[in-house]
Amino acid sequence: MISLLDYQSSTLDIEAFAVEAGESWCFLGTDKTGLSSFIDLFSPTSSTSIIPEKIKNKVAVVSFRSQQQLYEFELENDDTDFMDRVDPGTQVSQLLADCQDQQILSDFSMDKLMEHGYRQLSTGQTRKLVLLQALFSGAACMVIESPFEGLDRKSSLELEKLMHRLVKEGISLVLTVTNINDIPAWVDKLGCFVRGKLVVQGDRDETMSLLENILPKKDTPGHLTSIELLRVAKDKKKSVHVHLKNGFGSYEGKTVFKGLDLKISTGEHTLITGKNGSGKSTLVRSLWGGVDTCSGNMEYFFGDQKYHHPAWYKDQIGYVSFELHQNIMRKERFMEDVRDYCGTEDEITTAAEILGDSVGKI
Repeated sequence: MISLLDYQSSTLDIEAFAVEAGESWCFLGTDKTGLSSFIDLFSPTSSTSIIPEKIKNKVAVVSFRSQQQLYEFELENDDTDFMDRVDPGTQVSQLLADCQDQQILSDFSMDKLMEHGYRQLSTGQTRKLVLLQALFSGAACMVIESPFEGLDRKSSLELEKLMHRLVKEGISLVLTVTNINDIPAWVDKLGCFVRGKLVVQGDRDETMSLLENILPKKDTPGHLTSIELLRVAKDKKKSVHVHLKNGFGSYEGKTVFKGLDLKISTGEHTLITGKNGSGKSTLVRSLWGGVDTCSGNMEYFFGDQKYHHPAWYKDQIGYVSFELHQNIMRKERFMEDVRDYCGTEDEITTAAEILGDSVGKI
């Protein structure tokens, strides 16, 4: 159906690859492996697309770029300036006009959002929307970048079941993941990218047995988990903590948290969990000072200094959002934060290598 032979670019090196009708593939790789460039090969609108003209309408791609394109379309069509109210954006029912399966909409908790506008959706809900658009596009081949990224556990399980059902119905499926635990148990084929090179591919079981010798070990130079990356902060840095008292937050007129007391101290790692639309992004943005619909007694301490106004502390906080498509943070600012936390040139270089591909696309 789709094939590649001796493909080389600045980010990819693929000796040979082919996906046939009804096959399910999953490609594993870490951040700096060219996975996004690989996804672009399947995108009908990409300059590097390998999809023949005659089957372009048979291939559906879900990527962070496609999510960005939808956001930009909604931004360009924002009619708030010509209305006596805030334009909520295109109705979800219009965006999901091809999805007539009410059970699927219910399973993804989207059935009650059909009358909402695009800009009234949370981060996770917009992710569900673009996934459902592709799933019900009638495509014969689906290509999905990081399918479970940004979804709560229930939605992730429902998405996996739905993708498996489509494969059983004869749809070709190509997935990319950065976590080996995200590889669905039912995929037929497996591949692995290392620094842009497709180093192994084949039947799932055979390829899985080879991965231990291919993937970098956690104790090897150049491999850091996100938590380990945080630990490169130097002891000489001033102590810092954030304290939110009686916090209140709302999103599109809906209260998402109330009477919240949250304290984060120096060296602590805090995980905030919850289903899509429960207010996780709103809370994190409020701690950064980026939400006008939140209130409460917010205190920021840097060493012995106490601050209340966002202008005094905002440039002291590195904020990395899943909403990369909304350009919340630019590459230059991101690398400034990396340099602040990484004391030596070696640590800066390592961090830049690990984050390079994703940062470069912001």
